[in-house]
Amino acid sequence: MSQSDTVQRILDAAEVLFAQKGFAETSLRAITSRAGVNLAAVNYHFGSKEALIQAVFERYLTPFCQALDAKLEELEGETRSGGEVPLEKLFTVASRLALGSHGDEPRRAMIFFRLSGQAYSQPQDHLRAWLREHYGPVFRRFLALLRRAVPDVPPMELFWRVHFSLGAVIFTLSGMESLQAISKKDFNQSVTAAHITQQLLPFVVGGIVGAGPARERQAELAGRIPERVLLPPLDTPLEPCRGFAPFAGRARSHKARLYGFPAGLKKETCRGGGTRSASDRCVQTVGDMAPPRTFKR
Repeated sequence: MSQSDTVQRILDAAEVLFAQKGFAETSLRAITSRAGVNLAAVNYHFGSKEALIQAVFERYLTPFCQALDAKLEELEGETRSGGEVPLEKLFTVASRLALGSHGDEPRRAMIFFRLSGQAYSQPQDHLRAWLREHYGPVFRRFLALLRRAVPDVPPMELFWRVHFSLGAVIFTLSGMESLQAISKKDFNQSVTAAHITQQLLPFVVGGIVGAGPARERQAELAGRIPERVLLPPLDTPLEPCRGFAPFAGRARSHKARLYGFPAGLKKETCRGGGTRSASDRCVQTVGDMAPPRTFKR
């Protein structure tokens, strides 16, 4: 067995086991057993388990980032006059490259996204530092175009939106085989990886663009109480409220739903006869005519 073949066998085994079990739970002995090589081969070719983890990511990320960097340069050339790249185009480019950067696509991409999920959920400081060192310029270039596409989104808000969107991407693309099986069994439709990403992209773009934080939410984040709380519209699904007495003998509906109430608000007496403490609030409907209740400080 040649050295090159030995390295590939070790990387193939490590990639699958890390994705299935996690980094800490996968031993070097398990990797070498699956690869059919001796334990000394890992130390000889990689030096340590951390270096092996990095090599597993490098095998996927290097061709992906090289292709992405070239595409980003093209997109920057198209917008040198100060324009912005549409988010749909930016994410479409990235998703196509993610699924097509390796010869075993899209299964290899699915394994890689499982690895990415493990990297997010398990403490791997060495891996994050290594990724910043080797691929940081490409990622920063992508984020710069992303920020230009949504200039009105504050940096911290954009961080959360990207973080949550990345979680959706990792969850979806790491479980493509399960989604394909569900689609076939429940809907009798065969879907490809490309079809799944087509369904995913509008969701991701919508999450990044989003709507600006409402004034009440901004006040809450700042530790303030909004002056006025408007309860949900009447078509909100409701459930019986323990604080209301039923309207005996009436045909009209009398239902309510409990919602979290901002701290510091006084008790309110509802028209049904019950009371709500400062930790709760009620919304009442009588037929279709009753307006939503509002409260002031």
